[in-house]
Amino acid sequence: TQDDALLLLKAEKTLLIDAYSKTQAEALLDDKLNVSDQINAYTKTQDDALLLLKADKTQLIDSYTKGETNNLLNSKADSGVSYTKQEDDALLLLKADKTQLIDSYTKGEDDALLLLKADKLRLIILEIKFTQKAMYSYI
Repeated sequence: TQDDALLLLKAEKTLLIDAYSKTQAEALLDDKLNVSDQINAYTKTQDDALLLLKADKTQLIDSYTKGETNNLLNSKADSGVSYTKQEDDALLLLKADKTQLIDSYTKGEDDALLLLKADKLRLIILEIKFTQKAMYSYI
């Protein structure tokens, strides 16, 4: 019948499929497990050796002892420009004299200027009010 023919076709398909024996399958799996051979991996001793090499790089970096650092700082401190107290006072006085060059007003002059400014402001306000009245009278 037709069912039998289909079953026979299905059975013949299994013959086309590649089949491995148990030992072949285990050998293939073992090959997959040995992938670490293909990866760059190091043993613990190799890792330790590499870490030691990395640690030795610090010897290549310029470094100073505390004493050497202090000596370098002291030599730099001595090379700076310094003044005596009298020279400092003279320089401060020169700086203080510069304030005389700045425009400044007395309190009386300030008050007079503020009054002038206030008067100008009043004039502006009166002018605005006048123009507004003039505009409304035309309407």
